[in-house]
Amino acid sequence: MKPRQVLEIFAAAQRRTEPKSLVILRAFIAILFFIILICYMFVQIEDVRLDTPIFSIVQSHEEEKVIPMPNVYFAYDHQFTISCQINGRITKISQEVCLTHIQQPVLSSTDDQTYKGTFKSNGLKFIRSDIEKIDFIFTVNNLSNEILADDLGIEIRIFDSEAQDPLDKFKETNIHVADIFSSLIDLNLYHLFSQQHHTVELGRTKRKIAKEFWWNILGIPPTFVDETHINSHLEVHPLLGAPANSYSKLTFVMRTWRVPLEKEQK
Repeated sequence: MKPRQVLEIFAAAQRRTEPKSLVILRAFIAILFFIILICYMFVQIEDVRLDTPIFSIVQSHEEEKVIPMPNVYFAYDHQFTISCQINGRITKISQEVCLTHIQQPVLSSTDDQTYKGTFKSNGLKFIRSDIEKIDFIFTVNNLSNEILADDLGIEIRIFDSEAQDPLDKFKETNIHVADIFSSLIDLNLYHLFSQQHHTVELGRTKRKIAKEFWWNILGIPPTFVDETHINSHLEVHPLLGAPANSYSKLTFVMRTWRVPLEKEQK
């Protein structure tokens, strides 16, 4: 029997025994494989996370003239009160108005012997060449050497007021996005100590976070969530000229109006 006849018999046997559905499945797998390869040619894979190519970050900048004031959480082991003051070069905001944005510290129902308060900006903004800072004065009644002997300071946490607040009814099911927001909890965490003036210089970063789904590995573009966060730097100086019973002073100052824009990219 000639080789050609053997090949014809083998081909005929394959045509008789191989179902058409199997041929279609093989063709689909081959096409899908080549689509994945082509998609990978258009991305730069730096690493792999959960079978998904790690994102590269595209960066740009924009100049802002108005930036929302941050939300701030305060915590201390003793009863204390908070006052605030905003004095712009042009715009004047009364102390009474400023105080409406403060929830005075109360004893926490979850943390024993911890008093917690908040400042929610709710529309208050830094304005370039006008309102560029806000001052807080902390007062501790009956401040004694006994309190100061083991004093751990007033804890503050700072968050961008236009982003999801990880400490206030935060809900997110996508693991990648949730991990990004949870990492912000300790990003701007400071302790304020007695008889010191703490100045926190603020910056701001805007970021679009890509939600991770299994189909991203096929090259399908992701959906994005806006996440804006605060960057900060702390300076500490002696507290001078403060009212009686003042514990410490905190000042927020806008360090830069140039805002980085970041976008995660496949």
